[in-house]
Amino acid sequence: MKSIKFHSHRFLTAMLALAAVALMGTVALADPIIPVFDRPLVDDIHVLDHHFFPLWGMINWPEVSETPTEPNNDKDHALMVTDCQVMLGHVDAASDPNDYFKVVLTSQSSIFMKLTWESSAWLNVYVYNSDLTPVTYLNEDTPSPKDLCAWQYNAGTFYVRVRAAEGSSSYRLTIAVAGQTDEPGNDAIDTTSWQIGSTETPVRSVISATQDSVDFIQIAIPWGCKSAKVAIDWFGSDNANLDLTAYGPNGHVVSMSNASDTFETISGADLPSGIYTISVNAVSGRAVYQLGVEIDADPIIIDRPPFIERIPIWDPPYFEPPFDPGFDPDEMRPL
Repeated sequence: MKSIKFHSHRFLTAMLALAAVALMGTVALADPIIPVFDRPLVDDIHVLDHHFFPLWGMINWPEVSETPTEPNNDKDHALMVTDCQVMLGHVDAASDPNDYFKVVLTSQSSIFMKLTWESSAWLNVYVYNSDLTPVTYLNEDTPSPKDLCAWQYNAGTFYVRVRAAEGSSSYRLTIAVAGQTDEPGNDAIDTTSWQIGSTETPVRSVISATQDSVDFIQIAIPWGCKSAKVAIDWFGSDNANLDLTAYGPNGHVVSMSNASDTFETISGADLPSGIYTISVNAVSGRAVYQLGVEIDADPIIIDRPPFIERIPIWDPPYFEPPFDPGFDPDEMRPL
């Protein structure tokens, strides 16, 4: 009986050792099984929301007094003027007849001016180049206002002079500066590549009924457009009149405005997406204009599958071989 028990125990020990060796061999030959969980790296919904800035509107005209810069009685003391400013000043034929203003053109541009005053004084307005050679002027004894334009001059320094020929008066000198844009490509609807987006600043350009009577500008209308507005404001000669026309992607007229006011708008609702074209038409006179776009569109929702990153929950366990004392403990057992 003892002998049978001895051999049975040895048999069981041998079987356990073989099982351990088999297990070790299996782990060594195959990749470890690593528990993981799935974590989306990005949301499966991506939203592009059309929150466009309302860029359309009237030209902003900040007012600047020339009084703190006195004496600005010659070109060396001229007050610097930038685009779209209203200079407030005072001249007196007896004591302070001249006020000078400096305009620097960085590219070919036009200078538009309007001189207004309320008294019966005789005021003139002049434009000179850097050598004080007259470019254009109005010196007739005529009542307020006086409109003047130095049309399309090359880059350089120019001076605007307000002079009191008789009497004295306060005055307002309105000045705008702009150059032509994308010329001559924008003169036809099928050649223009000039495009304005609703997230950009309004476009500025000049137009003349006798020298550049129409500008074509493209507008990209996005998907889901609920409404779109285009507005134009301008400043120029006293008889300047500009009109707006909107053409659809098929080239057909979809809206137009032919009012005589200096601020006009056109609009449309539920517009199909596509490239639309706006024409600015100079019916009479010449002017610098500002054109802007306001678009109200639904958000674009793009449904895309998530990207899955597989993250290990823990490192794979390290399997140690079974302890081997180097002898059979059963053989040491006393009988």
